[in-house]
Formats: sequence, C-alpha cells, structure tokens
Amino acid sequence: MFTPAHDWKNWMGNLEARVGLYEPRNELELQRAVVHATASGKVRAVGGSNAWSQLVPPKHAHHGGSIISLQHFDNIRHIDAASTPPTMTVQAGWPIKRLVKVSEKHDLTLISPTIFEQIRLGGALAVGAHGTGLGWGTMADAVESMRVVTADGSIQQWTAADGDLFDAALVGLGCFGVVFEVKLRCEKAFHVHVEDRLIPREEVLSGIDDLLATYEFLELYWFPFNDTMWVKAISRTTQPLPKNPWKQDLHDAFNETLTILGAKVLPWMSTYAPGLTPAFMKMAPFFEMTEGTRIETSSDEFHYQRAYPRCWDMSWGVPLADAEQAWRDTIGLVEAFASRKQYPVNFCVHSRFVGKSRAWMAASYEGPICDIEVATGKGTPNTDPFFQAWTDQMLLNPHARPHWGKYILSPERLRARYARAGDFVALARSKDPAGVFTNEFLGRHIFQEIP
Repeated sequence: MFTPAHDWKNWMGNLEARVGLYEPRNELELQRAVVHATASGKVRAVGGSNAWSQLVPPKHAHHGGSIISLQHFDNIRHIDAASTPPTMTVQAGWPIKRLVKVSEKHDLTLISPTIFEQIRLGGALAVGAHGTGLGWGTMADAVESMRVVTADGSIQQWTAADGDLFDAALVGLGCFGVVFEVKLRCEKAFHVHVEDRLIPREEVLSGIDDLLATYEFLELYWFPFNDTMWVKAISRTTQPLPKNPWKQDLHDAFNETLTILGAKVLPWMSTYAPGLTPAFMKMAPFFEMTEGTRIETSSDEFHYQRAYPRCWDMSWGVPLADAEQAWRDTIGLVEAFASRKQYPVNFCVHSRFVGKSRAWMAASYEGPICDIEVATGKGTPNTDPFFQAWTDQMLLNPHARPHWGKYILSPERLRARYARAGDFVALARSKDPAGVFTNEFLGRHIFQEIP
C-alpha cells in the first residue's frame, strides 16, 4: 500500500512531516517499496514513531521523501528455546510488549529489554535502546543475525562473521537499509529478588560503586526537591513466586493510574501554579513506589513501568567513573533553575547501568556506562532552556554520549564523541552509495555531507 501524501507525526508530537508512506506486508512488497522509494529521494524506515530525535523525517524541512512502515512485519519466525543460548527469530515491527509475552510463554527472558513496552523492536535496536545491568549491553548486542533490504532492493543477511559491517549496523540509525528481521539471543527465564528503598541522596551518590558491586541490576530515581532517592536493586534468585500476587497487581494498577493523572496535572501546575511544584514533587515517592522486597519474574520486573505518559525525555551515558559527578551536576542544575522559580523537571531523574557494547554507535561502545535520563511532562514551561543547559553541561565530559532515540540538542557536537564514526560512515556508504537512507539530520551532523 502506498499513500503519496501522508501526514506523519511522532508519538510525542514534536515532529511531523508530509511524506510518501509505504506499508508493505511481505518481503517482496518491501523490496519493491525500497526500490520505488529510493528512486525518488530520501527514505526512512519507521516502527512505532516513538523517538523524540529527528531520526525519522527524511527532510530537514519536514516535507518530501518517503517513509516505509514496518507495522505489518509483526510475526515470530522461529523460536529455539532448547538451544544454548535460546534464540528467537522475529520480524522488526513487533512491539516489545508482545515480544515479552511470547518469550514468557516459552520460558525465556529478553536480554536488556526497554522499560517502555510500546516501542517496536526494529526501532529499539537501531537507536541502541537498553535495559539495565552491567552484564548486558544494549538490546542490539543480543542480535545474532539480521536480514536487511539494501538500497538496490536486494536482501542480505549479516552476522558476527561479517565483522565490522555487523558491528556498525547493530546500532545502524537506519543508515544501512531496512532491517526487517533479526535473530535474538535470549536467556532462560529467571526470578528476581527486588528491593525498593528510599535512601538518603548523599548516601546513594557516594555509594554507587558499592551498589553496583552488590546487585546485578540497579536503577536510581530522584524526584526533584527530595533528600532521598529511590533505589531499585535487583538480584537473581531461586525463591518461588508468591502464591497470591494480587496485592502487587493492585499496587501496580494504582501506581499506573497515579502516573497518568500526574502527567496531566504537573505541566498545568508548572504553568499556572509553579510555586506548588516543589511540594508536589516531595510527595511523588509516596505515590510512585512502596518500600519493601518482593519476588518477581525477570520479565515482569524489567517492565515494571506500565504507564508511560507523553513527556520530554533526554538521556546521556557517561563512564561509570563519572556517574556520581554527572548526577551531582544534574541535580545542581535542577536546583539552579528552581532558585529562579523555574521548575522544568517535574517527573524524575533516572539512571540505569549498561554493559559494554560491540556496536560502534552505542553510548556504551568503549565501556560500561551510567545512563542518566531526565523526564518532564509535555507542556511544562522552560524545558528547552533546561535541556540546552543540561546538554552543555554533559558535553563538558568528552566521553558523554546521548541516547539516539531521546531528545537531542546541539547534534553538531556529537560526531567527535564516537571513535568509529568515520568507519561507520564509510561502511554505510558502501551499502548505500547515494545516501538515500541518510536523512538530512544525520547527513548534516554525523555524515557531515551537508553544509
């Protein structure tokens, strides 16, 4: 199916474009769509359109070019739960939520899955999305092979045996072709022991190394203007699940409702009654979490955030040695804005920890990172001044790199942060000589082919 003038908009609503839209339903239609679309200009693949950054619009002016939707590429091709390691061969249009449910039925766990379940698999891989755990890299590091339609319409399969090409294309930013199917390495499902605790902020920040040494999976939350941080510490366990999990289900449903309501109230408050924001945020931990311990399945715990309201979200990865200072700088910036009676952050600051990746354009390519994200409600005043100030602050660290799918400012300052960026560009051009898969955003700032 082809729509010549489709008005595309991303999930957040901060990007829109009028494009030609292709919606192939099988491999042959996909090949034809690529050949037809590339003959008439720039083309980008799209899944759920969940990215905040300008990776999808083919043109900087947001008019012209084509988009190929993979929404119909949503089938499981093969599951080998008995192999070592277990694998799943999946089409790229699958939402993570459905993929999680299928993996659970086969007693499997995805490696480094995203918290947000609505993201499509292909998009998550292309931007280097990840879960938490220093034993795992990005979700793309679990890819054993990928099938790709390249610019000439041919189908190629790439594996680790392809060396540099594979490492470049794992987090390929859509520049190598349309990745429509991947074989994912999984783990056997396991139970986890979860500790949710509120701990004094200073104790957490000065003890990050100890926490990482103690727990396999770790997440940190800070709700602005609180002296405590929510520490979510997770370890594998052989303990059985509780016989009556309804209390946890009820608690999750309650928190989901509060999250959705908060997403509507907080931007309004920040606009019309900003002075109430600090007091409201001080109550946030009591609405968002309950202290205690529990046993969960790994899949349930990795997707504990059931509600994900539309919000602004920016994320930076820094080396583990810089985690404490990055956190202190971020908190200091939030408090500096508050001293001017400005409250641009009304959701949270959140960290996950990611192991070293083999993917050249991943934030953790050269070593493990602390990924710090700042999320705030859609419509909140002063978000752009804050995010620009935070970007400037993070860029003072020469090793800090952004999450490609989140909100990105000052993209012209990014290429030098990736040691293999030049090699990435060269390999992408070897598969796409005319640069039809490189939109103007990437062409200007990463490929540096557009003045």
